[in-house]
Amino acid sequence: MVTFSTIFIWLLGFLAVILAGLLVTPVDLRAYLCTSPQPACRIDAKFFAGLSPAMTIFDSSNRTTPAAKKPNKKTDRTRGTGHVLGRPDSLAAFTRFISGLIGAIQFRHLNLEVEFGLHDPADTGQIYGYLTPLQYGGWQARGLSISVRPNFEHVCFCGKVDASVRVTVVSLMLPCIQFAWYAFGPRR
Repeated sequence: MVTFSTIFIWLLGFLAVILAGLLVTPVDLRAYLCTSPQPACRIDAKFFAGLSPAMTIFDSSNRTTPAAKKPNKKTDRTRGTGHVLGRPDSLAAFTRFISGLIGAIQFRHLNLEVEFGLHDPADTGQIYGYLTPLQYGGWQARGLSISVRPNFEHVCFCGKVDASVRVTVVSLMLPCIQFAWYAFGPRR
């Protein structure tokens, strides 16, 4: 006979398997940013190594108006020791944390399209000459596409970024734990 406790235990086991799957399998994240005609940002995620349908995490076109801010109360703060995060070696821990995060993220593709123009067309051409090796250089990695277009007629700076990364949540835990230990752990 199936009882409520048996169903509850099976349900908890099923949820534990789903959670473990989310932590262990890669998550595909895709970000799309553009500045014209209207600034927009959209971030989608595909869980279970891209097998699930894309779920929108953030979409700037669906934003509602923010609630009114409460006035800030003036607080009396005393100065600390002058170290970042209160310890002298916290900056080194932060740089290790950033390098660990970059190592845990696998970049799939990056498409960058930029259009720019300055007041003087000669300056626009000079800057475009400096940026041309980025666009046509043979060193570009697989999955990287850069397009730079000069606008000699108008002052402008607009562009589009389409990036896709793959990350496993478990691989992010080690840099986070190391950072917490070195920045906030016991003093040596």
